[in-house]
Amino acid sequence: MEKKKRTVRSFANPPKRESQKMGGDMLTQQHMGEETNINNIMDKYRKTGTLPVATGKPLFGDFSNGMEFADAQMNIIRAQEEFDELPANIRSKFNNNPADLLDFVADEENRDEAEKLGLIPHENKKKVPEPSKPEEPVKTAKNEPDGKEGSDGAD
Repeated sequence: MEKKKRTVRSFANPPKRESQKMGGDMLTQQHMGEETNINNIMDKYRKTGTLPVATGKPLFGDFSNGMEFADAQMNIIRAQEEFDELPANIRSKFNNNPADLLDFVADEENRDEAEKLGLIPHENKKKVPEPSKPEEPVKTAKNEPDGKEGSDGAD
């Protein structure tokens, strides 16, 4: 059995670089090459003294009460665990994808089917009685006319 010779690689003895020839269609947008080339951008800056301005609209707002990354990850894990606890036939109905299930139950048109599958609780479909009209005020001696118009009590 022949032993392989081990080669120690270092800064002085780097590994040989091998290039791969890629074939097929490119996924990059070549028509934007000139305007995104850093050399062209810097040439324009030297001539005009200004850098190109972003054309997108800025988004302003208070995002301080947003979810932290770790909280978002925990929500994803919790959703996956709860989805995995569902019966196999229900999971397969949603392509074993919790996102498909969430899209399904978010659509109000699917409420009846979601109730049948046991995904959401049945809604009580009892009619809530309409509020009754306020009663008319009860007439008392103070607000009823006494039949004596213009009398001040002195005869």
